[in-house]
Order: sequence, then C-alpha cells, then structure tokens
Amino acid sequence: MNRIVSEYSVSLSELKKNPMAIIKQSHGEAVAVLHYNIPIACLVPAAMYENMMELLSETELSQTVTSRLKDIPDAIEVDLDEL
Repeated sequence: MNRIVSEYSVSLSELKKNPMAIIKQSHGEAVAVLHYNIPIACLVPAAMYENMMELLSETELSQTVTSRLKDIPDAIEVDLDEL
C-alpha cells in the first residue's frame, strides 16, 4: 500500500476533465493524483513548489558548508592583500 501525504486526492480521469476546478478546490494545498487508486504524482501550486525548491537549495548549501567546515584543519591561511 502506498502512503498519500496529501489531504486532497483526485483520480487521473477527474483531473483531465477539469484541472482548474481541482486546483481551486484544493485551496492552495497539494493534491495527490491517483491512477487506479495508486498515487502517481502530486499537483502542487507554483508558490508551494518555489518554496520547496528554495528549502532544498538551502539544505544543500548547509550540507556543503558543514562538509567544508570539517576541512578547516587542512586549510592554508592566505592574506587576500598578498594575492
């Protein structure tokens, strides 16, 4: 069984009939799209998608910083004025 992480769900055939009605009825929330009662996709509003991508980017940046902080003992100190 697949877990649906959305308060709203719609069948693929319902979505095809009137996508704008589905979007309006979801009130800005994500909608799970089902095919034969199996979740195949999530329909998310553009603003929610942008927020998700920003959070993902921040998480990746945080991981990069954390990884590089471990390399500080091996770093070579450089004076920028001498470059």
